[in-house]
Amino acid sequence: MFDFDLVARARSALVEAMGGEDRQRRAAGLPTLSGEEERAWAGTFVASILAEENRSRLQGGLTRLSAAEEQQVLDGVDALVFGMGRFQRFLVDPDIDNVIVHGGESVVIEWCDGRVTEEPSPWADDADLEAELRGLASRRGRAERRFDTSHPWLDLRLPDGSRLSAVCAVAHRTTAVLRRHRFLDVDLVGLVEIGTIDERLAHFFEATMAARLNILVAGETNVGKTTLLRALLACCDPLEHLVTVETSLELGLQNLRHRHRHVTAMEAREDNAEGEGAITVADLVRRALRLNPDRTVVGEVLGDEVLPMLNAMGNGANGLTTLHARSSGAVCRRLASYAAQAPQSLAPERIAPLAQDGIDLIAFLAKVPDGRGRRRRVVASVREVHGSLNGDLQAPELFTPGADGRAVPAGLQSRWLFELEAVGFDRSCLEPLGVRP
Repeated sequence: MFDFDLVARARSALVEAMGGEDRQRRAAGLPTLSGEEERAWAGTFVASILAEENRSRLQGGLTRLSAAEEQQVLDGVDALVFGMGRFQRFLVDPDIDNVIVHGGESVVIEWCDGRVTEEPSPWADDADLEAELRGLASRRGRAERRFDTSHPWLDLRLPDGSRLSAVCAVAHRTTAVLRRHRFLDVDLVGLVEIGTIDERLAHFFEATMAARLNILVAGETNVGKTTLLRALLACCDPLEHLVTVETSLELGLQNLRHRHRHVTAMEAREDNAEGEGAITVADLVRRALRLNPDRTVVGEVLGDEVLPMLNAMGNGANGLTTLHARSSGAVCRRLASYAAQAPQSLAPERIAPLAQDGIDLIAFLAKVPDGRGRRRRVVASVREVHGSLNGDLQAPELFTPGADGRAVPAGLQSRWLFELEAVGFDRSCLEPLGVRP
């Protein structure tokens, strides 16, 4: 059994000792320890605590800690002080997809193979979870991240690219959701290998990126929209200037130097304790256009940033973005609902012409049964925007769900066929199976 109390005591003693060591080194005129040196020093200190714990146990007639238990304590303290605390073990397990923490009650784990399991929470209560989240928020990300009753939500991008979101005060108990990003460095070939798309759709996507079409990636939560966005952007020339705009840095293109050498990653900022200093995604979208981007990437449309984004794309700025929608045909309605939230309060019938000018393709992802009682993520539909009629976006399907749920050609020719063939596209990839000789 993992001894959380011992980890907490060791962590408190270590933090106090680290402060004392730092003060002594400064007083003696010695340089502060580097990150690795401090971590090694901390390991030695915690090992001395474990030695004392074992002596105390033996004197009391108890069994000493096993080597495995000692390592658990060392790893637990290291995670609390230098890593992601009690979230650390979920981040290092490659088989975990998502994690939902219900305060001090339970943890629900969604596994990559489709299983869902529940286990006791490693946090003593809601206050214990909130304290750890505040600690993480204070040392993660470029922007300030508060988490208290006056600001009861939190969004963090973690070092491995995962996203941590939490709420307190406004929910019946503090809840944290850890969303893993297992495919940080991915391209279209990789999506073919894991079954998200087939070779023909990969060839089509590659051509659309080369032809610099504007693509909106849609789908429900946790369906792979960001992963598809990364794979599409992997088609870009390494020296294209990509300007990304996100609520919290999640795409991570700036960390993929072998793919992208020229990235400006911008992150929205919440207001401070005085209610000042907020910078919205809409603000950053407008600013992005002044940075001479080859492509502007809005990580996720969630509100009034839809208008500057569509205006920019309609004025010739190449771009990609993602949107939550339950079907590919519902995209225009979602865009209209977000536009209504903007200060301009644009009427629904006016959003369709904007979308028509700014969006060329809509790629829709879905989770479909895999035949084994589980669900897998696939691109299920690709629509091409042709125009608008009576406030509705006219976007027929070029690719429609096939027998296994994956998108297959619907038999239509693209209105961009000339531009696509100019960059090497084979038009036979748009013909349904069985049509080609």
